[in-house]
Amino acid sequence: MAHYSPELILKTISLFESRTGTATSQEEARQSLENISGFFQVLQEWAEAEGYEGGLARNHAKEEKGWNQGRERT
Repeated sequence: MAHYSPELILKTISLFESRTGTATSQEEARQSLENISGFFQVLQEWAEAEGYEGGLARNHAKEEKGWNQGRERT
């Protein structure tokens, strides 16, 4: 289990409460952070298994750079 800073937990509570209009406990915020982190970890693992160098973010940046090279600037 990862350790999240008290500031991040409070920001998570604030975000969830503003979006849902219901109270969010520190434990609910911590669990949400765990779930979100886990989701992105799975995406990273899938990207690496598919052969993306450095995961999705780095490969996407390379694709964007290649696409932009052939594009005229205005």
